[in-house]
Amino acid sequence: MVERPSSVVKELVENSIDAGATSIVVEIKNGGITYIRVTDNGKGITKDDLEIAFERHATSKIRSSDDLLKIMTMGFRGEALASIAAIANVELVSCSSSEDIGNKIVIEAGDILLKEECGCPKGTSITVNNLFFNTPVRYKFLKKDFTEAGYIEDILSKIALVNTNIAFKLINSGKVVLSTSGNGDLKTVIHNIYGRDISENIIDVDYIYDNIKIKGVVGKPSIARSNRNNQITYVNKRNIKNKTVSSAIDEAYKTIIPNGKFGFVVLNIEIDPSLVDVNVHPAKLEVRFQNESDVFKAIYHATKNALLGSDLSRIISESEEKQYDMNKKVIQDTIKQGEKLENKLKEFDNRINNITISTSDKEQILATLYENYVVENKYEEKKIVGENSLNEKQEEYITDNQSNNEININKYTEDDRLTNNQQNINLFANEENNVKEYKYIGTAFETYIIIEYMGQLYIIDQHALHERVMYEQVKNSYYSGNVLSQSTLLPEIITLTNKEFNVVKENMDLFSKSGYVIEEFGDNTIKITGVPYICFDINVKDLFMDILDELLGSTKTYKEEREEKFLSTIACKAAVKANMKLDPKEIDKLVMEALKLENPFSCPHGRPTAIKMSKYEIERKFGRK
Repeated sequence: MVERPSSVVKELVENSIDAGATSIVVEIKNGGITYIRVTDNGKGITKDDLEIAFERHATSKIRSSDDLLKIMTMGFRGEALASIAAIANVELVSCSSSEDIGNKIVIEAGDILLKEECGCPKGTSITVNNLFFNTPVRYKFLKKDFTEAGYIEDILSKIALVNTNIAFKLINSGKVVLSTSGNGDLKTVIHNIYGRDISENIIDVDYIYDNIKIKGVVGKPSIARSNRNNQITYVNKRNIKNKTVSSAIDEAYKTIIPNGKFGFVVLNIEIDPSLVDVNVHPAKLEVRFQNESDVFKAIYHATKNALLGSDLSRIISESEEKQYDMNKKVIQDTIKQGEKLENKLKEFDNRINNITISTSDKEQILATLYENYVVENKYEEKKIVGENSLNEKQEEYITDNQSNNEININKYTEDDRLTNNQQNINLFANEENNVKEYKYIGTAFETYIIIEYMGQLYIIDQHALHERVMYEQVKNSYYSGNVLSQSTLLPEIITLTNKEFNVVKENMDLFSKSGYVIEEFGDNTIKITGVPYICFDINVKDLFMDILDELLGSTKTYKEEREEKFLSTIACKAAVKANMKLDPKEIDKLVMEALKLENPFSCPHGRPTAIKMSKYEIERKFGRK
């Protein structure tokens, strides 16, 4: 069944592959809704077969019931052309290898309007216009043009990855968005589709297990992503999704990449076609294996052996080396030319070492000073409020002369320093100065904060609670229009796939309102010069790609839901992690900020931030009640 333009492209390209084509060109306009043309240099269609090609099941490759047990061709039911011709205007021009002149046929809604001879090169060209013109119910469910174009690019990319001996080209409204050489080299195809960073961090796979051959590539841990979009598997060159295959890949990557990450995988399973059933799904996407255990073992060992047999460190490209050298030079120049800055930093560092301040706050302050120096190429005097009154409980600020934003350094003195033995901690003081107190018990496993408060024992997940606090901060900034952005020391240049690039452009308002400063920097490349203010100590590229993965997975959701996922991802990455040791002062600050929220008891993903037990419940467990 034809669901959308990408379905048409898939069927026509697969027909071209079955026809032995070595070059396939796909041209689309308006996301393929108004115009699709697929041109190949295959063996073509003879004049006698031209009309019958559009009859249902007439082009089926199945000649007997036994053929169903050993399907090797991409198409086999013979339904594609008939289905497409029924809901679009179709023009087919073809010249077979056995004929000297070509033939053209024009069909509208299944009816033949024209059939004539014409001059054309060997091969076939099919043009599909006005898709779903006579089925408005299907037409109204189509997405925006660039979304439909993204589906087409995704389909063609997956076909190109497994047919490396075929040259593919995708042209969208006159612009070439995908091109492969057809030289048979998988790494070259991956480079053309995913870029250099991916292609230089993959490992070849060529493994045989009990007559099952696994061939392709797996990615190093450095290019793992937070979804399975880059896990592409095939059976006899047919793109498939199978739980057994996915489980084997996950098991092979276990202990090599963190939980929640998925390795980059492009693997083709070559197996006896009689041992696999590809006719269980209308789109031929799902398959069933006769012996899933053997398939699991083959995939697992192929992936695991490739990973363990290679250096898993990330390869640094030539451009990155140049960037590293440039960064190093900037730092060296800063050190040489910034004696005044260094002296000021040392003086300030000595002062803040005498009071309690979180490591992250200190790093933010120092980074702001260095950034100002590098960008302006000179040191600008920073005004410190209350410089001579550190022993008074007044707030201190460093004022950034460029942005006029103020960064709160600390509001505690040496006398306020907390220790693990301290019993009562100031939890929250409202405008009427009503003070509530809790008893800080300690921290378990460097992850769970334990306190006693108003007759209850609370066990708090520090990551979940901090995530809620960060989420509320970035959410308030986003919806209030008060954008708080932190400039990066040096721009982050990121190369994306065409689909990812389009998603970024579609959601540019989402990024800018949250604090990102992003510019287009050439074909499918962006430059990031600013990030949300809570993300100053997070890897810029890793955070951005995680956010992009969330957006790619939420293309069908409402705008509000997409915003929620976007903001929660930022908060999750900015929050303190489990096993990250916090000192009591940082714990106190975290709890105080949390209690100002309307709902501090669940993180943005719905997990609880704390559990509580009453004295009565504890006594019952010990048999006292």
